[in-house]
Amino acid sequence: MYTDDYDFLFSTARVYVGIDQVTLSGGEPMMRKDIVNISQGLHAAGAKVTMVSNGACIDKHPEVLQYIDVLNISLHTTNQELYTILT
Repeated sequence: MYTDDYDFLFSTARVYVGIDQVTLSGGEPMMRKDIVNISQGLHAAGAKVTMVSNGACIDKHPEVLQYIDVLNISLHTTNQELYTILT
């Protein structure tokens, strides 16, 4: 999706369905070069913005955090011992 698509979809869903929350996830949202613009636009439009991230790229766009209401850090591993420690 393009940057402006997020604002359009949120605005449309807000008017017709009453949605006021958006979750940015899937893959790694912080990998997008336009994540600050997306988050800022959604925030300005009145969205409560949640992001699910593995945290690896937060240092690339720290300014995005001012537009995020909830940040969920996902930690995954296929190593059973490490999974037990993490959870």
